[in-house]
Amino acid sequence: MAKPILAALALLLSALTPLAGRSQENPPLPHQQWAFDGIFGTYDRAAEQRGFQVYKEICSTCHPVKHLYFRDLTDIGYTEDEVKAIASTYQVTNEQPNDEGQMYQRPGRSSDPVPGPFPNDQAAR
Repeated sequence: MAKPILAALALLLSALTPLAGRSQENPPLPHQQWAFDGIFGTYDRAAEQRGFQVYKEICSTCHPVKHLYFRDLTDIGYTEDEVKAIASTYQVTNEQPNDEGQMYQRPGRSSDPVPGPFPNDQAAR
C-alpha cells in the first residue's frame, strides 16, 4: 500500500518541480542595434565574403549548400570575373553526356550550383 502512495507522491512532486522555477521573473533582454535592421539595413560585405571563404575552405568538405549558385556570389560583393574564377576552381558533372554517352566533369560556370562534397544523397549518409 505504501509503494503506490510513494509513487504517486513522487510523480506529483516531479510534475510540480518545473513550476517552481517559473515563478521567478526573467530579466528583459537588452535591445540590440544591428546594421541589417529595418528595410534599409545592410550587411557587411567583407564579413559575408569571409563567411563564404570559411565555408569553402572548411565546411564544404562535409556540408553541401543546396540551392546556392555561383552567380549568387555577386549578391555578397563579388564581381562577375571573380565569380567566374571561383566557379572555374570547381569540377562539376555536366548535365548531358558526351558523344560516347559518358558523363564527364568540366570546370564550373557561374550558372552552375555550388557542388556538394558527396556525389549523391546515399553517399552522404
